[in-house]
Amino acid sequence: KGFYLVEGPSGSEFLILNTVISHNDPATAKRGTFDQDRISQLDEILTERSKKSTTNPSRQRIVVMHHHPLLHSSTRFSSSDVLEFGDQLLSILQKHGFRFIVHGHRHEPRITRVACSNKDQFVFAAGSFSAILKELSTSTRNLFHLVKLGSLSSSNRLVGEIKTWEYNKGVGWRQSTSISAALPHKAHFCSPRPIISVNKLKKECQKAVGSILRSAELKNKFPDLYLLLPDELTALGDELSLHGIKLVLADDGKPDYLGEF
Repeated sequence: KGFYLVEGPSGSEFLILNTVISHNDPATAKRGTFDQDRISQLDEILTERSKKSTTNPSRQRIVVMHHHPLLHSSTRFSSSDVLEFGDQLLSILQKHGFRFIVHGHRHEPRITRVACSNKDQFVFAAGSFSAILKELSTSTRNLFHLVKLGSLSSSNRLVGEIKTWEYNKGVGWRQSTSISAALPHKAHFCSPRPIISVNKLKKECQKAVGSILRSAELKNKFPDLYLLLPDELTALGDELSLHGIKLVLADDGKPDYLGEF
């Protein structure tokens, strides 16, 4: 049927989706496939399984697939290879508690939040471990990732961390950076998305010695700042700059300091 469910460590569960199941010629190989019939079958089987299951409903449920279920636009490639019915698939996965989805295919790393009330999903486009990247080598590298998922207290608040290493010829493996690999060494995320007040950040910055809040002070006063996705941190930095405040990130991707300019 194109999918396989397997128990993982610590009570986790992995759903493996075969998005190349219908590839049989060059034309069909250009786009992933997981059609509506398979999505319906998946929904039915997961529903029946949940009725019989005695496992913790808050366990981590993770999806692994090849093609991207979300549009992953790029100036280098066509957008025609996005998984057909990908939005419907994500909806069914969310219904059954699958909140972390890993895919490949594009070679460009990215993590995207899919807002779903208080139980957001996160779609992680993993980089390639040993591909010939050609023109992509100007913006990313061969990568590997270590992902940690967890929950905060009884609220079932999903939190996660992705650590990434990049390979450079003549140097070997080292911590990635946003500039060289398009993903920092450490990327954090949580659901629901933290609400960060720009006004509070600005006021605390202005009260600080030299109008600078360094990482220790930032983490103490605004711990949720360290749970934003890389693109969310970038967007927050852009908003702060409109108020004369600069958010500087460390090489590993974490907020380093906040200061007036």
